[in-house]
Amino acid sequence: MARWTEINGQIRIDSEDTDNKLKSCELQLGKEGSLKWEKQKVKDKRMNISLWGDIKEHSDEKTIIKWIIEKTKNFYIRSGIIEILIEEKDKKFLMMYDGVTQKWDISHQKY
Repeated sequence: MARWTEINGQIRIDSEDTDNKLKSCELQLGKEGSLKWEKQKVKDKRMNISLWGDIKEHSDEKTIIKWIIEKTKNFYIRSGIIEILIEEKDKKFLMMYDGVTQKWDISHQKY
């Protein structure tokens, strides 16, 4: 039976230069599937970024978390929440952006 990693999230940012910052924003992992994102303009320079992916036979959450942190480090993030479910490890990781510390908080639990 195939084991999947599922990613779903939303990030709200302020940025005028998202086109250049979001160019290569697809991460190929595992045997099939990828992690992708898409932007939606909300108002002026405010954007929502939707993040999703279904990745077959990939269970290294560190690769996914590192990629998200790297890709978002140059944005002014207003809020963000991302869920990563890893079937193989029976774990769920939750990334929430803390606007005070300006860092991602990461927690995990069995599901």
